[in-house]
Amino acid sequence: MKNTKMVVEEGLESCRNVVLELYVAGATSKYREIIEEFRTFLESTFSGNYELTVLDIIDNPQAGEDKKILATPTLIKKFPAPEKRIIGDLSLKEYIIKALGLENMKIESFDQQNSEQERKKELL
Repeated sequence: MKNTKMVVEEGLESCRNVVLELYVAGATSKYREIIEEFRTFLESTFSGNYELTVLDIIDNPQAGEDKKILATPTLIKKFPAPEKRIIGDLSLKEYIIKALGLENMKIESFDQQNSEQERKKELL
């Protein structure tokens, strides 16, 4: 990865509900596949209401040291608080949601929020 801080997917600023950092080691095809699968999962789960930043600790070892990254991949939930980490296998999607404490969040897509706001305006 040429860019040490690459935003893979960023939800709309006004309705961002989940902020994640994913630390990987190198731009291998394995990590590119993991990132793409995880991005697809996030999109289907949070409908664009998330931000995922991918950091490569090979290109930017200081980022790994600052966050005390011991193994990759490491996923860190930054928001909503509290910060939580998952190290290793990211294929168990339901486990990840529960481990990060996100299973009870009701996250609507931007389109759903706009539709609701428009309906309220019509009623007024």
